[in-house]
Amino acid sequence: MESTKLIMSTSPSQIKKNIFFKTHIKINIIFLSWIN
Repeated sequence: MESTKLIMSTSPSQIKKNIFFKTHIKINIIFLSWIN
């Protein structure tokens, strides 16, 4: 029970971090190319 609770609580945050990281990289690339 505790292990499933742990997985349920950690999984969404990991996904959010992944999405945030990917969009952050995309924004960085766009920003850099815009400057140059």
